[in-house]
Amino acid sequence: MRPAIVSPFLAAAAAVLLASPAARATVTVVVNSVPIQRLNQDNSTAATHGMPTGSQGLNYADCATDVKVRFTVTMAGLPDPGSYVQAWAGPSDCAPQAARTAATAACWPVYSANVAQATASTIDINVQDIVAQAGLTSTGLNLTYARATKADCATAATRIPGEATLGIYFVVVPAAGGDGASVNQPFKVKLAGPAAPTGVSLSEGDGLLNVNWTPAADSTTQGFAVYTDPPVSGGDAGASAGDAGLCSSAVLSSGTPAADLGAYLATTASGSTSVSATLTGLKNGTTYNVAVAAKDSYDNTGPLSALSSSTCGTPAAIDDFWKKYHEAGGTAGGDCAVAAPGASLADPWVSYGAAGALVVLGAALARRRS
Repeated sequence: MRPAIVSPFLAAAAAVLLASPAARATVTVVVNSVPIQRLNQDNSTAATHGMPTGSQGLNYADCATDVKVRFTVTMAGLPDPGSYVQAWAGPSDCAPQAARTAATAACWPVYSANVAQATASTIDINVQDIVAQAGLTSTGLNLTYARATKADCATAATRIPGEATLGIYFVVVPAAGGDGASVNQPFKVKLAGPAAPTGVSLSEGDGLLNVNWTPAADSTTQGFAVYTDPPVSGGDAGASAGDAGLCSSAVLSSGTPAADLGAYLATTASGSTSVSATLTGLKNGTTYNVAVAAKDSYDNTGPLSALSSSTCGTPAAIDDFWKKYHEAGGTAGGDCAVAAPGASLADPWVSYGAAGALVVLGAALARRRS
C-alpha cells in the first residue's frame, strides 16, 4: 500500500490515515523559504533573477553557475524499516514505478543517495541535475545518478527552448519496490532567451556609439543587452578586418552564450519595444564590435545578433562648425561683416554672417583633404 505524503506547500496538507494505524506514513517536505532557498556551492546566497509572478523559477544562469536548491525533509511513520525516500525530477509524477523504469521512464534521479531516515534531513539538489535530462525521451534517460555539468545547461536549452514545468518529487519507495508515493515541489524552468535582434547599426560620436536594432517578434522579450569587443572597461580584444570587409570578433562570434560574456556587457535597455541605446565612455580611435541580445522575464539572455560591417564603429572627436570657423581665421560672432586686422573686405578670410563662415569652413576642410 502506498504511504501518505504531507507537504506544507500543497493545499491538502494533512496526514492521511490508511487501512490500519500500522500502515500510517507521513513524510513532510519543507522548503526553507519562499521563494525557494537558492544557494551557491559554498552555501552563500545565489544571485536573484526575474521569474514569473507567483512561481518558483530556474533560469540558465542558475544552471551555468551551479546553483543548488535546499530542502529540509522531515519523515515520520514510514511503512517499514526497509522503505526509503528518493529525490527525482520530471515533468510528471515520479511515484509510479513505471516512471522510474527504463522502458517507460519519465523521471531521472537528482540526488546521489537515498534520503536518510531521520527526523530532519537537509537535501541540496543541484540545478544542473534538475535540468540536465529535461526533454529526453524514456530511452535516453540515465536512471543512475551522475553529477551533471555546465555543458548540460546549453544542451538542455536546445531541447526545451520555451518555458517548461518540472517537479522535484520526493518519493517514498516501499522496501519491496513497486509504486511509491510522492510530494512535489514544482518549478518553472526557462533556459533559452528570446531570439536575437536584427538590423543592428551604429553611428559614431565623441567617445560614444549610438546603437540601433530591430527587435525579433518574441512575446517573452523584456529588454536588451548590448555587448562590445573590446569591453567598455578596456581590454586587448578588439575588432579587426574580416573576410569580405566584415568586422570580426572572436569573442562575440564564438557561440559562447551571452550570459557568459558579462565582462563584455556595455549597457542594457528595458522594455520589449526598445530599439536603441547609447554607449558612452568609449575611447576615441578604438574600433568596437557591437552585438545585441534580448532578455526575457527570467533574465535569460538570448543569442547575440550577427556581426557585419555595420556593427563596427570607431568613436572620434567631432569638430563643430564654430571651432572650424575660428581655426580658419574667422572672428565673427553674429551676422555682421568682420575682417582680421589689416584685411580688406575683399580679403578671402573676410566673411559676412553665416554665408561667409561657410566659405571659410569649406576652405579649411579643402586644405585638410589636400
